[in-house]
Amino acid sequence: MTAQTYMNTDADPALPILDIRDLSVSYGSGRTAKRAVHGISFTVNRGETLAIVGESGSGKTTTAQSIIGLLSGGKVDGGQIMLNGTDIAKWSDRQLDGLRGSRIGLIPQDPGTSLNPIRTIGSQLGETFRIHRYPLDKTGRKAKVLELLAKVGLSSPELRYDQYPHQLSGGMRQRVLIAMAIALEPDLIIADEPTSALDVTVQKRILDLIDVLKRETSASVLLITHDLGVAARADSIVVMQGGRVVEAGAAAQILGSPQNAYTSQLLADAPSFSDTRREHPANVPSEPADDIVVIEGLCKHFPLSGKPEGLRAVDDLSFRVARGSTHAIVGESGSGKTTTIRMVTGFEKPTSGRISISGRDISDLAGEELRQFRRTVQLVYQNPFSSLDPRQTIFRIVEEPLRNFEPLAAQERDRRVREMIARVGLPTDVLHRHPATLSGGQRQRVAIARALILQPEVVVLDEAVSALDVTVQARILALLAELQREFGLTYIFVSHDLAVVRQIADTVSVMQNGREIESGPVETVFGNPRHDYTKELVASIPAFRKPG
Repeated sequence: MTAQTYMNTDADPALPILDIRDLSVSYGSGRTAKRAVHGISFTVNRGETLAIVGESGSGKTTTAQSIIGLLSGGKVDGGQIMLNGTDIAKWSDRQLDGLRGSRIGLIPQDPGTSLNPIRTIGSQLGETFRIHRYPLDKTGRKAKVLELLAKVGLSSPELRYDQYPHQLSGGMRQRVLIAMAIALEPDLIIADEPTSALDVTVQKRILDLIDVLKRETSASVLLITHDLGVAARADSIVVMQGGRVVEAGAAAQILGSPQNAYTSQLLADAPSFSDTRREHPANVPSEPADDIVVIEGLCKHFPLSGKPEGLRAVDDLSFRVARGSTHAIVGESGSGKTTTIRMVTGFEKPTSGRISISGRDISDLAGEELRQFRRTVQLVYQNPFSSLDPRQTIFRIVEEPLRNFEPLAAQERDRRVREMIARVGLPTDVLHRHPATLSGGQRQRVAIARALILQPEVVVLDEAVSALDVTVQARILALLAELQREFGLTYIFVSHDLAVVRQIADTVSVMQNGREIESGPVETVFGNPRHDYTKELVASIPAFRKPG
């Protein structure tokens, strides 16, 4: 059967949209072949949302890619992929081209890399209709694209039509990708981690939008996610581990009464479903004299053409952090979180205001004084892969701060590095490896080891666990809490994941448009928010408690 024949066939409404039967997928060939998916089976019914959850390497994305024929270096070597009753498992690329977009829509994970940076939004959306030979002329295609942009909730569609991807926010770019996925009203939409890089409020709006469009078009949704809070919105859940399905069923059943130990562990590790809080250091002082970080009236303005006062990235911000505690900074993209921590770590100079760390005003530090200050405050970045030098061994990466700041003998540096690597829970055999050979969780442990090797007083964590799977995330959070108790560390924790903040932080500042709109103990701010914006943030958390 050709793609065209398939597309002209009226499907039996009694059949599921997607029926995966004993599917196996492998990468490589011959003796080097490695099986990634082992004989899995599940169905997606009409109008249903089915979520596949599991850690990295569980096979969930490979499963999704096999359905749409986009396996890179892999192949389906067993089983069936029944789409509307037709087995497409062995279809050629040319046959599948007729399905991609028309019968199966794809919403990819990263809106930053999924759009062509040198083409306008309008031309990229219009191409969908041109490729599939939709009977529209140029004027008709533009009208259809404008209709789609409005449908996915983008303001000023005419303006967006002529803009380039870099001119849109992450949430706006994700809406463009959703418009592409639904343009030809497919039967099945595959959403591969569609909200993992988005702020919590944007995440909720995107998930709400997918639900609305699903109802309007009667499409089914296959949702790939590592976030069980997101999966809770689905009708059914399939849990994968090591390329196998370990549990499947209705979402309420899986989340409320899991039968498999692995599923139970995923739930236990998910901040969204956890009512537990970390053990707080017993000696956290409360008097102002014990505040190690003091921010008073902090402002940062950037020059902006046509605006004399410039862009107020941070506007009159004040907060204090007690020694040995964790203070979180939360808010949407553009709220001023990153600019704030860049000033705290000495990478940006404030326009006005005061930053005091350990009783020392750092606002005007420069030269050697600024360099020495970096021993006191260290930064752990969001993406450990891009923040670690790919050419250096792990030993050199962790050793480098010692070489820069302390004239130690080689033998002493070796001892300190090995002790710190062991302290963050890594085996010593990683010391001679390179970052590319480590998992995401292992790389983040290396980044933490590098930050702690100089024994700083304050560690700033910039979205340090947002790129990690829920189980790895839980292990890193536990490690951070353990290191805080052992070394008396003070953390400033920047995150868009309020469920994580609720679990790890003592106090929190909520920022919006550069200003702090609410602050205080986490339990107070999240449990009884006063400001409407804070209420919206809290309401946007996918789930706080396990369904009963």
